[in-house]
Amino acid sequence: MNNELAELAAHAEQASALLKQLANPHRLMLLCTLIDGELSVGN
Repeated sequence: MNNELAELAAHAEQASALLKQLANPHRLMLLCTLIDGELSVGN
């Protein structure tokens, strides 16, 4: 059980870091725009 808890804690740390990065409104808007496909810098 301790191994499962340690693995869960490691995944929680990774998920937390990702969610912190996505919390930036500009990054989130960029990701939402890119869902439809790649764009050039000029777009």
